[in-house]
Amino acid sequence: MEPQIITIASNKGGVGKSTIALHLAGALNAPLVDLDWEVGGSSNMWGHDPRRTQRAALLDALERGPDAPAPRLRRHGGRPPLLATHKDLGAAQIDEGTVTDCVLSWARRWGSPWVVVDTHPGLNTLRTGAIAASDLVVVPVLLSRHEVDALEDFLVDDLRNHSVLLVVNRVPAGAARTSLASRVLAHAGPRCAIGPVIREYRWLPRRRLRSALTLQYADPVGTPRPGTPAAAADQFRDLAVAITRMLSQQHKEALVA
Repeated sequence: MEPQIITIASNKGGVGKSTIALHLAGALNAPLVDLDWEVGGSSNMWGHDPRRTQRAALLDALERGPDAPAPRLRRHGGRPPLLATHKDLGAAQIDEGTVTDCVLSWARRWGSPWVVVDTHPGLNTLRTGAIAASDLVVVPVLLSRHEVDALEDFLVDDLRNHSVLLVVNRVPAGAARTSLASRVLAHAGPRCAIGPVIREYRWLPRRRLRSALTLQYADPVGTPRPGTPAAAADQFRDLAVAITRMLSQQHKEALVA
């Protein structure tokens, strides 16, 4: 079976994209490919600082192309395997087709059922190439009218022909699920759905432990107390389950068609 590639994408920064990528990769036990060259992305959350290394495994692999061996993944207990970003990635002249072909080639050669790709916000060939390779695009969205207005354009202009799962992220405790995100479905096409809500965890950006919550709390016992790391891990696992079900349903529909 071909590996399933999940790309986390947004046309805006600061929506929680890299946080979702790290913990989702942990939940799926999937390699994490970090195509976001900014400081503070999923590589940093994992424990790798791209400013302090001369090794450019990702950039070298993209320049060698899809026929070269897949780059070696970084591994560490409690963290998903990582293909880390590099500080020079944003300035590299890598075309969209090369990114697509490389991601597909690496995914097959790594032999994992899943691959999660984090991307840089805004329009760039790294993001569009990863989206073209993906089976599903996960788009975090915050509950504000400005954010949803920007999301509508992203869905219509860039993602209309892709399977999309919207994740309403950083929802304050006690807040109800609003209709803001739902209204974009009328413009987004038939392959767009809304996934589980992820609550706001104010301690999460300040967390120092470099591990995926979904691996650190892999086997929770009972119902975790709201607001705790174990509760957050459960929500990221719920997202992984929603992704699995959505792609399974699409596969069944494709077989019938």
